[in-house]
Amino acid sequence: MAMLFLGSTFSAKLQAQESGEIDPALIERLIDNLDDSDKDKRREAALRLSEMGPAAAPAVPALIEALKDSDQQVWFFSITAIARIGAKAEAAIPVVMEGLDARRRYDDQVWYRHAFALGKIGEASLPAIREGLKDNSSKVRSGCVKALSWIGEPAHELIPDLVQALGDDSGRVRQHAAETLGAFGKPSVEPVLTRLEQESIEQENELLALINALYWIGQDAAPAGDTLVALAESDRSDEIRSNAVKALDRIQPFPADKWAGFLTGLLTRVEATETPDLEQELRNAILLIRNPARNVIPELEKLTMGDSQMVAEKAATTLGEYYEEALDAAPTLIQAIQHWGLSEEYSVFVEALTKIGSRVVPFLLEPLDKTPLGEISEQHWSLRTLGSIRPSTALVDTLSDTILNGQPSSQYAALSALKSWIPALKDENEWGDSTEGPVRSATLASLKSNTAEVQTMAWKVVPQLSWPGVTNEEALLGHFSANLKNGSQSVKLAALDAIRDVDLNLGPVIPLLMEQLNSGNEATRIRVVQALGDFGQVVNETAFQSLIDQLDDFVQKESTESKANEEWGVALVDSLAQIVMPEQASELLNQCAQMTGSSRKSLRVAALNAMGDLGPLSVSLLPVALEKTDDSESDVRLAALKALTRITRQSRTLVPALTAGIQDESLEIRMFATEEIGRFGREAQGPAEPLLFAVLDDGEVRKTALDTLRQIRTEALPLLEKALEHEDASVRLFACETLGFLGPRAESAIPALEKRLRDDYSFVRRQAQAALEKIKR
Repeated sequence: MAMLFLGSTFSAKLQAQESGEIDPALIERLIDNLDDSDKDKRREAALRLSEMGPAAAPAVPALIEALKDSDQQVWFFSITAIARIGAKAEAAIPVVMEGLDARRRYDDQVWYRHAFALGKIGEASLPAIREGLKDNSSKVRSGCVKALSWIGEPAHELIPDLVQALGDDSGRVRQHAAETLGAFGKPSVEPVLTRLEQESIEQENELLALINALYWIGQDAAPAGDTLVALAESDRSDEIRSNAVKALDRIQPFPADKWAGFLTGLLTRVEATETPDLEQELRNAILLIRNPARNVIPELEKLTMGDSQMVAEKAATTLGEYYEEALDAAPTLIQAIQHWGLSEEYSVFVEALTKIGSRVVPFLLEPLDKTPLGEISEQHWSLRTLGSIRPSTALVDTLSDTILNGQPSSQYAALSALKSWIPALKDENEWGDSTEGPVRSATLASLKSNTAEVQTMAWKVVPQLSWPGVTNEEALLGHFSANLKNGSQSVKLAALDAIRDVDLNLGPVIPLLMEQLNSGNEATRIRVVQALGDFGQVVNETAFQSLIDQLDDFVQKESTESKANEEWGVALVDSLAQIVMPEQASELLNQCAQMTGSSRKSLRVAALNAMGDLGPLSVSLLPVALEKTDDSESDVRLAALKALTRITRQSRTLVPALTAGIQDESLEIRMFATEEIGRFGREAQGPAEPLLFAVLDDGEVRKTALDTLRQIRTEALPLLEKALEHEDASVRLFACETLGFLGPRAESAIPALEKRLRDDYSFVRRQAQAALEKIKR
């Protein structure tokens, strides 16, 4: 509510008020103003009286009348003045009581202010309140109950009435009665407890209110502990039992160890009773037993190994919320995963271990020494847990030592953890030479392991490490050579993947890779070819002729044999495009031209991609690429368009092809063509403009189309005028902007722009006005 400030007329009077002296003449003047026809004077008078406290007592009769004022501010300051006058406002009690059930704006505020005034008047209000507790209106009854909380000790004589109010039909009355009894504290305990222990309580609402009263009383209600425990363990409703636990948690009537035992024991018993509120309240209470946590953690550990998986999972979830404090529970959580048969699943037990943090790593590694490696995959719970834990440089040495001295299963797990940890540690700037050195040594040792799984995982760590110095480089390449010649298929593939991602002098590796091209394993050959492509022109002299011969052989077979391996052909042409020297391009392009006629989409796409990679060297195949912009497969059409834009920048070739692409049924092609054609500026105006305006109706392409229309500096007046009526505000805004740039040349658009002065959006209206001003200059 707006507050009114006193003018200079009252400044001297206020100085007197601050010194503890109130001029009776001032009060009389304010009393007169309370009845003035000017509401501002009435507001000001009520405000000033509300600031005077008990000194304003002579104004009580006038304030009583002012409570009937239709102006909300006059009422507010008047009821506030009565409350601040306090006991001397006893004469206002009947009217204040009536206000508890008033019907005016802001009902709840009116109710609250009247109840507050009643309470602040104090003990003199008790007879009226006692009668009000029997009123037919629940608003009156609840207001009386609320008022008692502000009266304090003199109101204790009405505690029996408040206990009776806990059985009221109105939830609001019951709520305020419980809160007021809570405010009275210790004197309320015996009457509430006496009623609670009576067997005659039939209404659940009354029982809930009694429990809530004890909750609000707090620690003084400790004598009610056993009664509340009995309710929590009873067959009563979920709401009754959960509120009993909530009250117990606030009262804390028992030592921490006994309390923890009660909570966890009850949680065990209720898991099958469909009592979600109770279960949640039990877990909340358990989580609050923080000091010391050891009181509850042993109880939770027991639950994780109990008879019910549902309870075990809830206990594990709760343990996770203790974070590092629950470290001692890590072995139990690991046993629980095995106990419940969850070793191949991500579970709440894993999540709990993850939350406890990196200090659980030794606990995770220890049992792996006894686990056959064949039972562990990258999806195994232990590896997923290790990978999910926030990395710790302090434990990198532990992992490195495990890799060097552990059994294959734990070696594999430690390498897997490092694979996840190293990028995170780098991101956090916690990775340095002192940490990397031991990891590098352990990884090199693993590359000569007798176990293929360990070697494979080690190769997955290799690209994340640096290999400084000739010694390190030679050692790594030596292991690569040995693994590629004698390793299992999985090791070979992992090594080939790794070698593509390390920054080394790979000259010594190339002959070895060329040898593998004759491997009988197709997957290995494909990976070798991809590696050679990654090395680029550095391998040209050795690799190009061999690869082009193999591509020629593939193309001949592909035209006659349907069983030719598509992935092999794609790998060959992709890699050759990276290796080829300009003088060799014609040989590769001849093969690409043939591949664009393949019945297989992936081969047509690969050939077109290679043509694009060769750029202007592929200019002789422009007709082939143009033809493929009409292919039945959208992936091929897109590859053809992209190839065209890399082969040539001639507008007479590209603009028609891109213009057609704007109309393609494929969203990806429409987006590419719409964006790309903007690079041709004014050269694209004529053929592209109608289509670009048309795709403004396509919400997914609209923004790109608007950007392109700006790039080509469209001047299509009829289309711009039509765009002023578009349903999308961004299009209308664009049309206004562009017409403004055209200035007087856009005179024909003035009527359409004037309509936009009434547009729903202010930014469009402003731009329309700006455009009109530029046009009319």
